[in-house]
Amino acid sequence: MFSSARRRPTGRTRHALTAVGAVLGVTVAGAVVTAPPADAASCGAGNTCFYWINSNGTSTLKYKSPGNVSGILHPGPRGGWVWNNGVRYPGADHITLTTSINGSRWRICLHYGPANFDLGTGATTAARIGPSEIVTGWTWRGECAAGEDNWQRY
Repeated sequence: MFSSARRRPTGRTRHALTAVGAVLGVTVAGAVVTAPPADAASCGAGNTCFYWINSNGTSTLKYKSPGNVSGILHPGPRGGWVWNNGVRYPGADHITLTTSINGSRWRICLHYGPANFDLGTGATTAARIGPSEIVTGWTWRGECAAGEDNWQRY
């Protein structure tokens, strides 16, 4: 949805829309930054959780799973976010999150822990999802390699 390398130099931008001209009036709500909701604990330790962003800036938990997920999760009209609320389990406590937007596929590795949206810090545990972006799944895995906690096109 923003920058083709899908990096956030300022920590507030999003990955680039790859086919802006082919999409009718796609607007990305990446400028509205929401904090994790007070009820984020309803996600439950050991789960990866998918939230929708509400019109008032709060978030609503829409899906959670302690396992791998494959399928399609739509973020709603204001976008959403995914959080790895996993627990320490060497070799299987990080996730690769995959998404699709306008035919382009993206992935990011999320560490586990309190919600942290700062990409590329080695402590990224949550990722924003734009309103036109589709979560296609996540897979539990071992450590994130350097740079994998930034969005990458694949």
